[in-house]
Amino acid sequence: MLQAFAIECLLKGLFVKGGNKIAENGAYKGVDGVADNHDLEMLAKHVMGNEHNNVFNVLRKLEWIGKNIGRYPVAKKSSDSKFSAEFSNEKNDYGYDINSVVLTDAEQSLVDTFIKELLRKLTE
Repeated sequence: MLQAFAIECLLKGLFVKGGNKIAENGAYKGVDGVADNHDLEMLAKHVMGNEHNNVFNVLRKLEWIGKNIGRYPVAKKSSDSKFSAEFSNEKNDYGYDINSVVLTDAEQSLVDTFIKELLRKLTE
């Protein structure tokens, strides 16, 4: 969950660094062009382009872990949570086994490399 949140923050930081506004008149307005501002794949595509398409599936998985196991962002109403529906069939919509939803070593390596790239771009 914390990795998902960190990547979301890094992507939004790059969005702002690019001269865009994420808040206006004291109110959060989100990332223009992204329907769900917690959707890591959409944020990554919008902010970074398709240059990191090898990590998009892993970002989707990490987002699912964050939302359904880490519970971020917290659902505002029960119908916003996919948790119970996905877990009733022992596998979620992405086919992840609910008893072992973790990143593999290879997936974690992709995430680590992606985070390094985000940090490099943010600090250059």
